Amino acid sequence: MVEAQFGGSWMNEVAGELIQTTFREAIGSQGLRPAVDPRVQHKPFGRGEQLEYIIEFEIYPELKRPDLTGERIERPVVEITE
Repeated sequence: MVEAQFGGSWMNEVAGELIQTTFREAIGSQGLRPAVDPRVQHKPFGRGEQLEYIIEFEIYPELKRPDLTGERIERPVVEITE
């Protein structure tokens, strides 16, 4: 009776938590830095079935620091008058 009344919402809550947890693990293991919140699509599933989902997200690009050895940087000087 309880499962019939709350089963759907309970399953969706568990699916959401699983998706968040596995997403964090996946981006952490790959060293990715998401730039935006992910778009999640999951297939319908039932009790005892595997949860399948697709996540789309953008990541920050890898920026390499340029070698500035030997470069000179000039700072402009500003005079403030009355």
